[in-house]
Amino acid sequence: MNLMQIKTQLFEYQKELLKFARARTISMNFSSTGTGKTLVAISLAIYLYRNKHISKAIIVSPKNVQLTWNDELLAHIGIIPDWFYFFSYDLIRYHRGECLPKYDPKKTLLILDECRYVRNGSAQRTKVLIQLQNISYKYLLDGTPIEKSFLDLFYPFKIAGIWPFNQMRLDQFKREYFYSNGLMKQLRTKELISRINGISIRKTKEECLDLPPKLYTNRWYEFTPEQASVYEYLRKKTRAEIYEPDGSIITIQANHLSKIQKFLQICSGFCYAQDDIWLSKKNPKLACLEQIINHLDQPALIWVLFDMEENIIADLLTKKKIPFGILGRNKGSQREKIIHEFIAGKSDILICKLQSVSAGLNLQRASVSIFFSNPLSMNIRIQAEDRNYRIGTRNKVTYIDLLARGKADDLLKQKNIKKWSDAELLLRILGH
Repeated sequence: MNLMQIKTQLFEYQKELLKFARARTISMNFSSTGTGKTLVAISLAIYLYRNKHISKAIIVSPKNVQLTWNDELLAHIGIIPDWFYFFSYDLIRYHRGECLPKYDPKKTLLILDECRYVRNGSAQRTKVLIQLQNISYKYLLDGTPIEKSFLDLFYPFKIAGIWPFNQMRLDQFKREYFYSNGLMKQLRTKELISRINGISIRKTKEECLDLPPKLYTNRWYEFTPEQASVYEYLRKKTRAEIYEPDGSIITIQANHLSKIQKFLQICSGFCYAQDDIWLSKKNPKLACLEQIINHLDQPALIWVLFDMEENIIADLLTKKKIPFGILGRNKGSQREKIIHEFIAGKSDILICKLQSVSAGLNLQRASVSIFFSNPLSMNIRIQAEDRNYRIGTRNKVTYIDLLARGKADDLLKQKNIKKWSDAELLLRILGH
């Protein structure tokens, strides 16, 4: 395929990524978020279609990423081809794969965008996608494919039909390639890396793009006496559940780890109870955010973890008569409208839900990202930062974290940097 058949001129590194994929029936692009992996995937699909290698392309992605695919297709080739079939991971799970079109496995390209969504072998979406191993052409995309260990790649590689993953269950793979302490066996590690290097490629923004610098800053706030009292009550209550009278620790369970969310909520001035919600009379974190907004002269993203945070920030912006949009609670065409209004300059602030919009969106207009809360996963934080730090970013980007020193939000940021486990984070919150 002549690259000029795509309206957009590919960068040299994108041409290299495309050349790598064209030379293989199965390949993986693990380049950093913001390097234009979608354009490379579109170019690959068109090359295979025009050369009669495929008659269909099945693209599976998180639901919000489908909007990005539509935008990129229109921007780069001017149409959305009728041989492109789009499905979200949730749709695959809900319909147990029955929504998929009839296809000839030898003439089909399967693209898994954000392939880390199939890490869980017991999930219905993973079970359905494993059944597509017989598709001849496969292309997997993800900027952050590994969160905890090499095992995160097991099911994406199994779906891709790569040996030995396609011949083993996860428990068999663990016994064969890992010691009981979780470390990989050295000889097997070399074998796997050699095999993976043959089908995967990664380019980083640092080596490919001339992007402006990232700037990080913390804004500190102090608890009110009311907040401190509620926080300490929950801390003592949780310690009583986890610690024995002699100070030894009971096995930490999932219901204990869920308390981390409660501590984070208190930092934001509220806390969900069984049948009610506690709201702080004064909210110093919100007041800290208001001070930043008062001096804001650039478009900004505000990242939140909870619905209540969306509500209290929306109320603040409404009172201040500042045009804004909310991404997270809106879906489909409404979400697309909010994004386009922000890009067009009709609003200057977007409130973004970390769990639902931290991947697949191009929001380079924003020069400031404010983390009202942080996610428990460092991968989600990286994805969120890269929404406005990617191809097309021209101005320096400032990332602001709102933190109470020594409290749950401060410790969570440290956890993501120092790679503590969730259990270790909880123990530090409890003062262990």
